[in-house]
Amino acid sequence: MMNDRAINTMPMKNVITLLALLTLTYSAFAQAPPVQWQRSLGGSLGEELFDIQHTLDGGYVMTGYTTSSNGDVTLALGEEDVWVVKLDSTGTMEWERSYGGSEQDIGHSIKQTPDGGYIVAGKTWSSDGDVTSNHGDFDLWVLRLDNNGNLQWERNLGGPFKELGGYTAVSTSGDFFVAGSSKSLSGDLTSNNGDFDIWIVKLDMNGSLIWEHSFGGSEEDFVMGICSTSDGGVIASGYSYSENGDLTTNLGFSDAWLIKLAANGDIDWKRTYGGTQYDSANDIQQTTEGGYIVAGSSYSNDGDLTSNNGGWDMWVFKLDPSGDIQWQTSFGGTSLDVGMSVSQTTDGGYIVAGHSDSNNGDFPINQGEEDTWILRLDPAGALLWQRSFGGSTYDWAAAVQQTTDGGYILGGTTFSTNGDVLFNNGFTDLLVVKFAASDPTMDITTSTELAQPIRLLPNPVQDHLVLEFDLEGPAQLQLRLFNAVGQEFPMVLDELRHTGAQRINIPVQHLGSGIYHLHLRIDDRTFVRKWVKM
Repeated sequence: MMNDRAINTMPMKNVITLLALLTLTYSAFAQAPPVQWQRSLGGSLGEELFDIQHTLDGGYVMTGYTTSSNGDVTLALGEEDVWVVKLDSTGTMEWERSYGGSEQDIGHSIKQTPDGGYIVAGKTWSSDGDVTSNHGDFDLWVLRLDNNGNLQWERNLGGPFKELGGYTAVSTSGDFFVAGSSKSLSGDLTSNNGDFDIWIVKLDMNGSLIWEHSFGGSEEDFVMGICSTSDGGVIASGYSYSENGDLTTNLGFSDAWLIKLAANGDIDWKRTYGGTQYDSANDIQQTTEGGYIVAGSSYSNDGDLTSNNGGWDMWVFKLDPSGDIQWQTSFGGTSLDVGMSVSQTTDGGYIVAGHSDSNNGDFPINQGEEDTWILRLDPAGALLWQRSFGGSTYDWAAAVQQTTDGGYILGGTTFSTNGDVLFNNGFTDLLVVKFAASDPTMDITTSTELAQPIRLLPNPVQDHLVLEFDLEGPAQLQLRLFNAVGQEFPMVLDELRHTGAQRINIPVQHLGSGIYHLHLRIDDRTFVRKWVKM
């Protein structure tokens, strides 16, 4: 064990990771924010939510499907209808619309357009009602709505075999990207590599086809989400079982697969990620510095993954603009844990949502079967807070976003009638939960509060930042510095004194003005402090 003198004389030049024999007797995370309101939407039969978006007027719009004709649902057209619901900022329903024909019609993705309307993508087996044609089996279906939900145009995309999914994004030019998975080789498709391919289509503002491309190998390749990029292009996330064709590597069973396209449809890059088991990229968003944040699930504990808690884990990884991994982390317990949605927050961190049926490991509380799971991460992927939401049966999360008031909107599906779920119309309902704003720099504990909080002085700062904290006994310490978008900066530490309390002086005069995050990791606990460089 190091004595005080050894610590006093330790060389501190260009230190990025600082290890010392120190201890902390309390453990801390940030407290999950409270629920402001929640809504269960549907009728006496089944509804499921696949996407929710914060709208320009401060409200929320969502899509999925309904099989009901009562309760909150005013019209039934067939077996399953695309259902779009608009709420105001308080969760009060402004309008709802059903779209489709006499067969199955499902909405998977919705985005607001610059004029305040909406673009919806999903799949349809109908050829009547609102659906003017069908190529055979399921087709991708795209609907353009005005701001009141009135149908302006609709477009079927596909061939004689099955098309699945239906994810959409609005390009920087106002055109629309649509992605699905297709087995077809004719109709609107000009190629197929074998079995299901990832199929990406670009439409103009009136729904006319600009280009389409299929990507894959001889096995199954599925898309799970797309995001428009700042250069006018698009990036798609999904998973692949192939090891030939457009895929140059397969790490084992299924790999997470990302495809980045330019505005004209040319491939900028494509990459697989994962280990020797099953891996999937379920959602992707571009970050403010031009990189990407991905949420998915993994059964692996090798390759690109450094850990696995048992079974399927929620997997989150951050990429630079070229697709290289900057960091990755897994969350979960010994059962099924899935990441379905991720987006960047205003401070450069991330909000992630999924669901879990674990009752151990990282999952805090399981109220029965599967619960929705929401996690708040800092810019480097460290956990700030988390919470589960659900009842005694099945509850799933599909999408999450930060709202303009600093809170969060969570959309999913619930089968529950108890626990956190206050109401159910019958069978499964759309579940919408609004969380209040939280302060990610606030240290709050899952057990007991810190007797003496970690202190950063002064804040704001010009030249030297002072970190103070109290410790007892042996532990491992790591110190890291990030800006608001997650870029790490090497630190030059010129002083460490052990005088009952720890005090570290951190020169910051070489840094530009802005918001930064200091990460202090003690054993397996991470403390984050936000500070401002003047």
